[in-house]
Amino acid sequence: MTEKRREYWRKTIVACKSYMQPHHDDWQELLDAYELKYGDVRGISEDDVVKLSRFVPKVRKIIAAIAYSYPKIFIKTDKPPIDPMSGDPFDDIDEALQRAANRGIQIMKCKDQVHQALFDALFKYRGFIKIGYNPEGDDAIPPYVSNDYLEPDFTYCRHVPSEMLFVDPLCSASNMSTARYVIEEMMVPLEFAKKDERFAYRNQMKAFEGEKRDEYLKTMTSQLNGASSDQEKERLREILELGEYVLLHEIHDRVHRKQITFANDVEQPVEDIDHPMSFKGNALYET
Repeated sequence: MTEKRREYWRKTIVACKSYMQPHHDDWQELLDAYELKYGDVRGISEDDVVKLSRFVPKVRKIIAAIAYSYPKIFIKTDKPPIDPMSGDPFDDIDEALQRAANRGIQIMKCKDQVHQALFDALFKYRGFIKIGYNPEGDDAIPPYVSNDYLEPDFTYCRHVPSEMLFVDPLCSASNMSTARYVIEEMMVPLEFAKKDERFAYRNQMKAFEGEKRDEYLKTMTSQLNGASSDQEKERLREILELGEYVLLHEIHDRVHRKQITFANDVEQPVEDIDHPMSFKGNALYET
């Protein structure tokens, strides 16, 4: 990759993070209200305040009503294939394909991921689901969490927190397909990143250290919905600090149909390949 192109992507990552920070702050205010964190009420003791949430019952109803039966795939073929033996069309092909597709999303355990994406969509504009391929054997996929729950040699479905995904700021709010790029930020164990054969320059990878690392860990733990108190978030941050991590930015360049990954302290991209989900045609793939 040319120096000009590298500089473009690194500046783009910084600009997108800066652009999204006020939005992240707004999302956190909504989540605080959802968790009944309204702050102090002047003149009234904390013990005397009775807090009633208008968010909790609505969110539960929305997620329960929508996600109870979904995701579900519906298939309608325009031209059913012809049986080569009889010459008759396969009339039941739609139902057969639907059963196979819906069995596939059951194997991928999509429902739990969709539940969280729906929650994100209610508070954070959009919810994101990442679909990829889980290799056979003990190999793991970034961010290198245990893949025992994933079907080997099969596609996978994974929820990506909205704070960790940067969409092209010029993207239309109503149409994700207008995005020129989408960037996923992830902090992954250095040990596994160095073993990932898809990456180049693995010998140059270093642990993400310094003030930026501490700031990132603090931000990441504050965004974990499971941590309901400052004490819990502090304990989580201390646990994360015990390991060595590398900060990756995985760029999905939809204009040039490329997948590019940058790692901290490595000048060249550790990955620069044709996007695995790109195809030739009049439309670009949807991320």
